[in-house]
Amino acid sequence: LHIAAGQFIELFPNGQGTYAYAAEAVGPSHICYEVDDIEKALKHISEKGIPIDSPVKKGKSGCLQFWIKDPDGNRIELMELPVDSLQANAKKALGY
Repeated sequence: LHIAAGQFIELFPNGQGTYAYAAEAVGPSHICYEVDDIEKALKHISEKGIPIDSPVKKGKSGCLQFWIKDPDGNRIELMELPVDSLQANAKKALGY
């Protein structure tokens, strides 16, 4: 769902396996920040001593992403939008 310039809400119904959330879960599953260079972001965060939960990988939408957690254990996704990704194409279509 497009909320405002650069702001989206993604809905993940009927997740399976690692994408399934507990039935009693309330609230967002994670927050995502867009970065210009995923490798540079990974290096910067690693140098700060922040544990990386997953290596950089290409998601189903074509985006490059990796995950960390905040001090309270909330999941944070960092994502680069390659020009051929679904999100980059959506931003283009919306005029961003």
